[in-house]
Parts: sequence; structure tokens; C-alpha cells
Amino acid sequence: MGGDSGFANLITAMNAEAPLPADMVTNSPYCQWHRGLGDVLYTTKTINPGGAGAQTFDLFTISGVVELHDLWGVFDDVTDVTTLSGCWFDWWDGTNSVPLTLNGVGCSGAAMHSSIHKLEDATQSATFLNASQARFSENDNGNKRAFQGGLLVSKYGTDTKIRFRCTTDASTDCQIRFGVVWNCRHVGGTVVAS
Repeated sequence: MGGDSGFANLITAMNAEAPLPADMVTNSPYCQWHRGLGDVLYTTKTINPGGAGAQTFDLFTISGVVELHDLWGVFDDVTDVTTLSGCWFDWWDGTNSVPLTLNGVGCSGAAMHSSIHKLEDATQSATFLNASQARFSENDNGNKRAFQGGLLVSKYGTDTKIRFRCTTDASTDCQIRFGVVWNCRHVGGTVVAS
């Protein structure tokens, strides 16, 4: 019985800290847990520009210093994906664009639940897995995640954004649910959906 109440107290203490990583107590149990696993955050974007050409979508707004572990998108709607090309991710501070992937993977013809994700390093294109048949992708760097990860340092005093960029035509109409796994590297580092 005593063990159960001790565990309950631990959960209560962790939940009291958990809501905002910016308010987390350094080296607390939640802080240690958060560093190991990271937090998962999602945002859904409708790719329906109403015009042709290059498009940019803000996905996640970041302040401070965070570590990026995974970055991906899954197609939740594929009404018209005849033209969805030149897809990539970048890191934007309002003035400077830093590539997170190389520009250029094509997602035209995506089937429902197709996936685009960051793999390897920023000198590589994102990987597109079309769910039109069974697909498999793995890294070769010995890491448990899709890619080894990296640090994102925001421009000081500015909310910096992870963006999805692509080229569409006037008929493009689809929806992608993007996800990110991250953890803070300095107290105050936060990631929110844009």
C-alpha cells in the first residue's frame, strides 16, 4: 500500500511540472524524462493554395535552444495531389533560411497515409514513402530514430519557425499532419504549433 502512495506522489509531482517545459525545474524527474524521450507535437496543414507555384507553410514556432529528433508529415487527405513537387523543410528566423533537408522531393500522386520525413542530414532530400504500396525506410546511422538529430538555435529575441515548402498547381488540395519530436537543451526552450 505504501508503494502505491509513493508512486502516486511521484506522478502528482511530475504532473505539477509537466505542462510547460519553459517552467521545468532543471534536473527534476520530469526534466530527466523529457531529455530522454522528447516531446511529440503535431500540426495539420491544408495544402490548398488556390494558385500555382512555390508555397510555404509555417509548422512549428521555436524559441531558445532545442534538440530536434524527428520531423515528418502524413497525408490525411489526398483530394488532388497531381502536382506537389519540390518538397522540403527549412528553419526560418524571418530573414535567414537554413535548410533542414535538401530542396526537391516530389510527393505528386501521394496516396492516403503517404509519408514525407527528414532522414539523414541537411544535405539530403526528405524521404517520400508513397502508400500506394508497402514501403520501408530505415536509417543507417545506428540511431533509434529516423535521423540522428540536431540542435536548433533560435535567433535571439525572435520566434524561429520550422517550415514546409513545396510547389503546387492551382488544383492542389490535400492535407498533411506534421509531427516533430524534440526536447529542450536550455531552460526556456519551447516548441509550439504554428
